[in-house]
Amino acid sequence: MAGFVRVPRQRFFGEWQPGTQRSAVIGPSRIRPGHCAAIRSRLSMHTHIFKYGGVIAMLCMLAMGWPLLVPLCANDLLPNSTAGRFRIDNRLVIEDKTVKSVTIFDDGMVYDFIDDHGQITIYNKSAGTFILLDQSCRIKTLVATATLAEDFVRHKEAFRKSNNPFQNYLAEPFFEENAYEGESGLMYFRSPWVEYRFETVSLDDSVVSEAYYDFCRQFTLLNIRTSGFPTPMLRNELNPILEQNRRFPGKVNMTLYPLGKVIISRVAIHAESTHTFVRRLQSPDEAKVALANRYREVFREVSLDDYLRETRQ
Repeated sequence: MAGFVRVPRQRFFGEWQPGTQRSAVIGPSRIRPGHCAAIRSRLSMHTHIFKYGGVIAMLCMLAMGWPLLVPLCANDLLPNSTAGRFRIDNRLVIEDKTVKSVTIFDDGMVYDFIDDHGQITIYNKSAGTFILLDQSCRIKTLVATATLAEDFVRHKEAFRKSNNPFQNYLAEPFFEENAYEGESGLMYFRSPWVEYRFETVSLDDSVVSEAYYDFCRQFTLLNIRTSGFPTPMLRNELNPILEQNRRFPGKVNMTLYPLGKVIISRVAIHAESTHTFVRRLQSPDEAKVALANRYREVFREVSLDDYLRETRQ
């Protein structure tokens, strides 16, 4: 079949790999150059799409600096009364855009802050809710985590039926190449559409890891629902691998090929994120949490659709 590349579709890493393999046909026929321009335009117009990806993540989201910033190691967090109170500083660079965020874990609550005046996201695991706060519009919205899995299924089905091959790939992402170097902590994932390189460290403390991986799972689903950008679908595929191997991504490099690698004049979008773990909360962190709780009480509440419409104007 001239002009097409057939690659195996498979999953990786030990028990997470199903016993069957399928094939996918990747071809250039239905993607127009304008699709890539639309992606770049979306990046420049809506920097709020990076609010969630941090931790997936984004996908990938990462680090800034504060006192006592250290890489997370297995012995850094022994079980103690403060293990549930820590911070992750994030820095995401994608082309000429840089976004910084702080994610604060505070004994069952998680607060994510984008820059100084960006969106604030509050995650309450016990209540099963996210609260999104926009400081410019002074509005808030509540999202039940129970609805996010349903939204994810709808997104996958829509992408599966799409005439866009890249969206077809996002419906069932696969990686034809992968590697995990246990000693160095490096992870690699490659497909005809995207390449990832993770620099990871061990995350063995049960209190920290439970809070972190739970937030990653839910935050990625929230990002799929709200960001309007495709990469959370990919991060949702990689989160179980990080959790299974008990790894924390200190640095993530991603190259996205929205037209596919098989295009002769292929277009690539590069992103790099860094995440730094801070073992103990400081006074500025507690002030941020207090500010978020105050905003939660006074901001006007709107529906999620109205929130997204007002904040993207």
